[in-house]
Amino acid sequence: MNILLIGPPGSGKGTQANLLCQKYGLINMSIGDMLRNEVQGKTSIGLKVESCMKDGKLVSDAIVIEIIKENLARKDICKGFVLDGFPRNKDQASELEAILKKLKREINLILVFDVDELELKRRLINRIYCKSCKATSSKEDSLVDFNKKNKIKCRSCGSESGFFSRSDDNHHAISERLKQDKILSNFVKEFYNKKYPEKTFYIDASKHPSSVNLEVESAVFSISNLKKN
Repeated sequence: MNILLIGPPGSGKGTQANLLCQKYGLINMSIGDMLRNEVQGKTSIGLKVESCMKDGKLVSDAIVIEIIKENLARKDICKGFVLDGFPRNKDQASELEAILKKLKREINLILVFDVDELELKRRLINRIYCKSCKATSSKEDSLVDFNKKNKIKCRSCGSESGFFSRSDDNHHAISERLKQDKILSNFVKEFYNKKYPEKTFYIDASKHPSSVNLEVESAVFSISNLKKN
């Protein structure tokens, strides 16, 4: 099963992608993670996109498509993948169709995450990550516990290595990212609504992750029955 997640930064796509991959044995393909790995590894691509990402600007289509092509051709994608953060515009959506056609693959399910902009800003400015397992959490209501020595501990993996915030999770970059996403995402939604209306499901992602996951699983169930018929 190949699943596409569409939604703005902070809508919880990463959390649901992890849950889907764990349950169904899918490969998690987050374009954001791929780009950050390039930056951390100081690769030629990473050096090109680092300043762009810090300012909350979108990376060029050519670079993103190059990374997607390489990853979709991986041999370990036997059960399928969850693609998070791509496509971001209509041209990328068309390019993805061409790439998948060459690989004789198809998108089976499109999940569109909807969240109010004020809620997105609140989530993003408070977002933190475990240094050990990279679990996403929040400064407000997080996967953080305190041990007997009052040391911060990740509730997800138990690590005491601490937490970090992304460099682009600041007020300026967040506003810029949401502004660009709002403009471009409408074209992507329109593209998939017209091309695959029976595969496209809208998710109320303003709810608690467990409630969101129930909607996601309901969509997976619906598409599984559609494939059987």
